[in-house]
Amino acid sequence: MGMFSKGFSGIDEEVKNSPNASGGGSGYGGNDIRRVWMPPGAERTFLFLDDPAKTWEHNWGRGRDQSYSTCLFRQRIVRAKEGCPDCVDENHKKCYFGGFFTVILMTPYTSQKGITYCFGREIFVAKWGSKEKPASLQRLRDYAAKVNGGHTAGLVIDCKRLGDMSDVCGDQFAVIEKLAPDVIRNADVLTPKLIEEHLIPEVRKYLDPKIKEYLQAVNRNISDPEKKRTLDVHYRWNPLSPIDFEEYLDPKNNPRGASVGSGGGKRDSSSDDDSGSDGGGSDFQSEFTDDEIPF
Repeated sequence: MGMFSKGFSGIDEEVKNSPNASGGGSGYGGNDIRRVWMPPGAERTFLFLDDPAKTWEHNWGRGRDQSYSTCLFRQRIVRAKEGCPDCVDENHKKCYFGGFFTVILMTPYTSQKGITYCFGREIFVAKWGSKEKPASLQRLRDYAAKVNGGHTAGLVIDCKRLGDMSDVCGDQFAVIEKLAPDVIRNADVLTPKLIEEHLIPEVRKYLDPKIKEYLQAVNRNISDPEKKRTLDVHYRWNPLSPIDFEEYLDPKNNPRGASVGSGGGKRDSSSDDDSGSDGGGSDFQSEFTDDEIPF
């Protein structure tokens, strides 16, 4: 990674040493990969394909109409907060430190249009919170350190969102599978080559039988043989390669403050309250602001 650091190493110092100001920045318009969002009380399982890409992010809006942005000031892209358009905007200035993960959704859910989704590649954004009010990223770091050599890559984690004020990706976690071989668990830094050569083959062994069974059920409702889903087609739409967050989060690649909604325009994006839009209408963003992080 370049401007966006990767993994859990040094994360405490990274939070503490960031410029002490509220954020603002650049949105992620044009990226239609779903962001994980769960309604209060929901429980879903995700397979993690990488370690977190970390950045300061802020969002505004409610429900499906959410906008996200990288804080140009806290990411040291500009030297003063006046150079970050949203830092001086009273409506946009709240921000949080977050980790971005590539995950595979393992739990089927049905949209309001009656479409069932499962085994799709999504973006899992976990917030850091503060020392007094730790959020999901701190908990995931602790789990990774205990069971997987400090890496989330290769973990299958059951995630539950307990209430309205909980992180939208969940705040109660349980590791149910560990797929990473020793070469992954023992690595200081996970490179794309390490993941491709050593983790993805193990992930395929785990996922392929489950996806084949899922596709058989899907295909029973499809009468046209040419439209039946295959494993190759599924992986073409949902590749197992980790998302390039350096490109995804880079302000140069995306217009400022673009609404991303559910983040999944190709898959029934505008129909769900729980289809993947971070924020989901709760007031969580006000609970873990950078003002509460000790510097």
